Amino acid sequence: MSEGWDLAEFWADFEAEVSTHLTVLEEGILQLEEGTGAEDLVHELFRAAHTIKGAARLMGLEKMANTAATLESILRDIRDGRRRADEETVSSLLRYVDELKAALEAARPSSAEESAAPSPEASGPAASAEPPPDVLSATPKDDGEERLPKIVQLRNAQLHRLTEISIVLHMHYMRLDDVHRRLERLLQESALRYKEPTSRNGADAITPLVQELEELERRLHNALEDTAITLHDLEDHILRFRLVPFATLTPVLRRTVRDAAHALGKVVVLEIEGEETLIDRQLVGPLQDVFIHLLRNAVDHGIESPNVRVAAGKPPEGHIRVVAAQEHGKIVIQVEDDGAGVDVEKVKRRAVERGLIRAQEADALAPEHLLQFLFYPGFSTRSQVGMYSGQGVGLDVVAQTVRRLGGDIHMRSVPGRGTQITLTLPVNLALVEALLVQVGRTRVALPHSHVQAILAAEASPIFETDQGTVVEWQEKLLPVMHWDMIFPQYKGTSGHHIIVMVSHHQYLAIRGGTVQESLTLALHPLPQLLTGASDVYGNSILGDGSVVFLLAVDALLARFQEGKRA
Repeated sequence: MSEGWDLAEFWADFEAEVSTHLTVLEEGILQLEEGTGAEDLVHELFRAAHTIKGAARLMGLEKMANTAATLESILRDIRDGRRRADEETVSSLLRYVDELKAALEAARPSSAEESAAPSPEASGPAASAEPPPDVLSATPKDDGEERLPKIVQLRNAQLHRLTEISIVLHMHYMRLDDVHRRLERLLQESALRYKEPTSRNGADAITPLVQELEELERRLHNALEDTAITLHDLEDHILRFRLVPFATLTPVLRRTVRDAAHALGKVVVLEIEGEETLIDRQLVGPLQDVFIHLLRNAVDHGIESPNVRVAAGKPPEGHIRVVAAQEHGKIVIQVEDDGAGVDVEKVKRRAVERGLIRAQEADALAPEHLLQFLFYPGFSTRSQVGMYSGQGVGLDVVAQTVRRLGGDIHMRSVPGRGTQITLTLPVNLALVEALLVQVGRTRVALPHSHVQAILAAEASPIFETDQGTVVEWQEKLLPVMHWDMIFPQYKGTSGHHIIVMVSHHQYLAIRGGTVQESLTLALHPLPQLLTGASDVYGNSILGDGSVVFLLAVDALLARFQEGKRA
């Protein structure tokens, strides 16, 4: 690079350009191995490598430029017919792509790191390959086929800052709304107090003041309504900028399956559906880690070796299907394989051996409930652990990550036919609709998406059975948990409501609290002290300045089940 140039000054544009080309390279190389590549694809890959080489040399990154030149040379040989795109060649190409990613990360100037906000996409093997796109609209190709939404560049630091500003504005709005509510209460009390004044002079003195306060209340009410509309519009636009297509994750999905299959000597075909589904870009980094665990487990523990599959009447190649969709305001992602499935009886025996459940209770559980034990920390049904071995290794991390994001995870499996894991995640990680509940002197929030009903405690008969405390609701007997399981200091505290919660068809009624209101919360990252608290996945600040924690319902259900077995 020319003397006197400041690398950080040009870094953002350089990194965005190289990251985009790295994504093209990784995805295209995988297509090349699958035989779906054509002459045009090889030309495209060659141009991407050539562009990276030139950009790196312009920035003075000679080592990176040399790696790109080697990649370019191999692609030239493939293009000119001097080399075949076989497994060995493709593996070499992918190694050079990984080297370019590492070089890009290592070359980032310290000033760029300090000025940029932490990006959730910066973790995982495909981190440097994820461009910072923002979705605006879908544009058709000239040939009439649909393509992914049109992309514009918006730096992560800028988007992070906009999100922060919207959260602060949301908090200010909540504070003003709290002031408005207090003013309303005071006016209502004043109206009752002075409805029949004891003296004429007293009434004359109070009336003008009350009238002026009422006028101020009306003006504040109107201003709050206008602000709410504007704030909602701002948050909606920021969310649109935060959304990226699920296809952003395609390279890491394909690469993970390809590497695991080759390492284990298996043939696996990956199908991805719903690549146009939009997800919050803050999900990209965590989901990379989640999919690495899930797909490795699917290839290792699910898909059988070719000879075993043929003997079982299956095709020699295994199939893994990843489907993403938006349903009822949530992102639903399914990872399904056609492998051997999970031995539920083995899971049951291991759970009993570890003391996670009593044998009699385990016999009464449905298979899908038994499979949830695979998400317990350190749970494994294998005695040997290798590079890809050890059933359950990583699944507890997957569950913790998903729940930390305010989502759910559920598993279904049919022996001999395969396994399906379903992830349910929020569309917007910055805002959440929640129910505010008073428990003793503590207030907590529960996400609307898990609340099924709010029952009056006095009108809901609670009784004891052999299975424990239950309450009747819609002809169902639901297990009842008291809030003191979470807050022991409020043991036996009574409340006005029983809240019926659900997570993947599992119901739980929670008593001992009083529902205060429904509201939209602007979520903040958890304090470092609480990052290990599995019951909590976010916190927010209310209008009166107090902090409220949003609880993870999946974790509450798990806590309740553990409490029953204790």
